[in-house]
Amino acid sequence: MKPGSPLSYSIERLASMASLLILLAAWFLGGLRIADQQHQQLASLLPASLSLQQTAADRFAVVTKDGQQHGWLTLGRGNGYGGTTTLASQVSMSGQVQQLAVLGIKDTRSYVDKVVDAQLIQPLLGQPLSAAINIDAISGATITSNALLHAVAAAHDNARAALDGRPAPKVASSSMTLGWVDLLAVGLFVAAIGINRSRHRHKTRWQWALMLTALISLGFLSAALFSSSTLGMLIAADWLHGLGCYTPLLLLTLTLGYLLCFNRNLYCQSLCPFGTAQQCLGKLGGAKAASPKHSLYRWFPRLLLLTALSLGLYYRNPAGFSYEPFAILFGFTGSLTLFALTVVVLLTSLLIHRPWCKTLCPIGPLTEYLMFNKNWIRKTLKSRRRRARRIASRTLE
Repeated sequence: MKPGSPLSYSIERLASMASLLILLAAWFLGGLRIADQQHQQLASLLPASLSLQQTAADRFAVVTKDGQQHGWLTLGRGNGYGGTTTLASQVSMSGQVQQLAVLGIKDTRSYVDKVVDAQLIQPLLGQPLSAAINIDAISGATITSNALLHAVAAAHDNARAALDGRPAPKVASSSMTLGWVDLLAVGLFVAAIGINRSRHRHKTRWQWALMLTALISLGFLSAALFSSSTLGMLIAADWLHGLGCYTPLLLLTLTLGYLLCFNRNLYCQSLCPFGTAQQCLGKLGGAKAASPKHSLYRWFPRLLLLTALSLGLYYRNPAGFSYEPFAILFGFTGSLTLFALTVVVLLTSLLIHRPWCKTLCPIGPLTEYLMFNKNWIRKTLKSRRRRARRIASRTLE
């Protein structure tokens, strides 16, 4: 079946509609799944002799079977890389921290594992609420660490208020704050627009300077490149509740906006750190351009992206199902499987021009999906206008 044939076009339309329905179903079923999940999680933290009585938002009294209050259980939240981190803290009536439990965390699994292995919040157990939280963030997982520490601080503020008989502290509304990396990302994107529109004789040199700047700043210094999890966060609207880092979402939004307006994917061409790393290795090894012809190379990345997005929406954790090897190369953390995948991609880059970009990268399927639907809508509107003109001309006759 040749691409562009009537049968292929019909299959593409069915796949487009089916993908949208699958994502909607995953989002809806995921909402049903988590409706009572938090209550079950909280109940599982206590022995059978104790129970919870909610007294305010994010605040529960821990009581015995005979109605005597045993302590308090409060919730706190912090903004992580992939969304909100939620933590429960159980304290005694004397103000001693008895238990800390992470109820939900939406960051990439490799960074979460790094924080868990370091036992970041373990030193707080058994300490009084009056003790200051003097814990440094874990290097290489700073945003995840800070989100967890902020959640602990919020839970303890709530617990102190409960012990003093005061209302729960008001949670400050999340607002988007831009840092130097965000401003740099916008500046690099604007530079990419200018360079790609330029006809200067040094355009190629400028292009390489831009790519290497993005490789260092967005890659090795900040690891702020977007991935399939960023797309999942955008669809799930996790950014409305606050994020620890907005740079990937900002880059994704700029990329999609420019793509829909001008049919050009500037990010992959000029800014993607992982793409630049592959291209640099290709220069060293004399890599040859190769374009896979088999339909498997078109449909497998699409199915992989759809699966990752669906699972991320269902479990409300897009970052937990990200499959890109970015964390290994730029954060030096990740699973053995991703490490092996990274090594294979980098070695293959010496022989083949950007092998990841042409096989498993989720940006390709996303670009194809958006452009296909844009052209489909345009053709449909154009066909309707033609039909309306024909009907109008027949009426006049």
